[in-house]
Formats: sequence, C-alpha cells, structure tokens
Amino acid sequence: MVQAVSSGDVSVSAGEIVAKMPVEEQASIVTSGKDAIVKAASQARNARKSAANKLRTGVETSRANEQQSTVEEDASVVPCDGSGI
Repeated sequence: MVQAVSSGDVSVSAGEIVAKMPVEEQASIVTSGKDAIVKAASQARNARKSAANKLRTGVETSRANEQQSTVEEDASVVPCDGSGI
C-alpha cells in the first residue's frame, strides 16, 4: 500500500480509506494490485456517501413531519375574526 501511494499509482485519500479497513481485507486488496485498491476505496467512499444521504434524508423527513404536526395542531385553533373582542 505504502509503495502504491509513494509511487503515485494510488492517491493518498484512496490509501487512507483502504488503510482503515480490517487488516485481512487490506491484505487481500493490496495483493490484487493498484486497480483493486482504487476500486475498494471508491466503493467504500460511495457506501459512506450513500449512508450519509440516507441519514440526511431521514433527518429532513423527521423535520418535515415535525413541521406538519405543528401545522396540524395550529389548524385546530380557530382564528379570531375580531367579533369576540
């Protein structure tokens, strides 16, 4: 891995991503060559983005539901037309 990064065959960021994987997985990837390192890093990056998007979408949905609940609660309040004052 170090040699692939040092020679410029693999980016530092790709090397970092693979280096954070379990040692057994790293060994398998590195022995498969630079294309395998780049592919594994790309897949890990995409999985991380996908998880972040799902989390963000869930938070946005939760916020939208909270806002909808507030609107529904407010809808039960009868607006004053001034006649009762």
